[in-house]
Amino acid sequence: MPNYAIPGVRLTRRISLALGVLTVVLAVLATLSWRAYTGRELPDRLSIQLRTEQTGEGIVTGTTVRYDGVAVGRITGVEAIGQGRQLLTLDLDRSQTAGLTDAFTVDYAPENLFGISTVALRAAAGGMPLQDGQVIDLTGRAEDVTMGALLRTITQTATEVLTPKLSELITQFNTDLRAFTPILQAVISVSRAIADTQRYPSSFLIDQYSSFLEGFGDFTSATFKLAAALLGIEIFQTERDRYNVSIGVIRNGVLLGAADLFSMLRTHFNGLVPALTPTLNAVTATVPDPERSAAELTEMLERLHRIFADTPDGPVVNVEVALQGIPGVAVPLLSALTGGAR
Repeated sequence: MPNYAIPGVRLTRRISLALGVLTVVLAVLATLSWRAYTGRELPDRLSIQLRTEQTGEGIVTGTTVRYDGVAVGRITGVEAIGQGRQLLTLDLDRSQTAGLTDAFTVDYAPENLFGISTVALRAAAGGMPLQDGQVIDLTGRAEDVTMGALLRTITQTATEVLTPKLSELITQFNTDLRAFTPILQAVISVSRAIADTQRYPSSFLIDQYSSFLEGFGDFTSATFKLAAALLGIEIFQTERDRYNVSIGVIRNGVLLGAADLFSMLRTHFNGLVPALTPTLNAVTATVPDPERSAAELTEMLERLHRIFADTPDGPVVNVEVALQGIPGVAVPLLSALTGGAR
């Protein structure tokens, strides 16, 4: 056998064999110790199983388990146990779930804005503390509020409710809009008429309207001041009973008396009304046509206006008298009118 000894080292074959055996034994012991340590359940962990009728979208092995918003464990297994039921195995932190009992409820909810699902544990009154290896029945205590459930609800609502109602609303709106068509046409016609006949820019008109509103404000203020002044009259303040008596006399005396008077007149003169109708018709017939009268009056005023003429000595009557047949009168009159109007 070759000699593999290192020069300068006193190592025999027996010693080498003993060292090899010792090394193998130490390696085996280390391996067994590591396996025993890793296979041993840590004292601060708690494993429970949940029997449920439903699981949310994205609830798989490795999903985070949260309690009051804090991560307290994860799902280590998801198994189907038949009849539409599932068995979830949860590995929890014992210290962070110390106050949790087996009466808790479960929400399958989004963990973040990306819609990653998580199992949220909700504490409930009553129940017993959790035990390692405990199986809990969650029938009726699990709710799916994941992003997938939200999308399904929205889709179902839109398909069964929103779409039919929206179609009905659009149809009803179309029918009602047809009823308002004449009004809309009138509004458009008025808008066109205003645009065609508007002489001033809108800015100027708005300024004028604002001036009117300013005056309206002053008018309203003055009206209230007048009302306050009327209510502040001394008789309203000190002799209200006297004022009430006066109002009562006017209402019960004057107004009721006037009503009785008109009622009596109607009773006694009701038969004369038919006789007054022919009389009024005859009086109306004596009056000429208003349009004709206006035209004749206008013509008369124009003729009177043409009779007068302006001269240096003032307005004079402009007339022409035919005196050709009387020379003895025509010559003196014509000589007197020389230089003036005729």
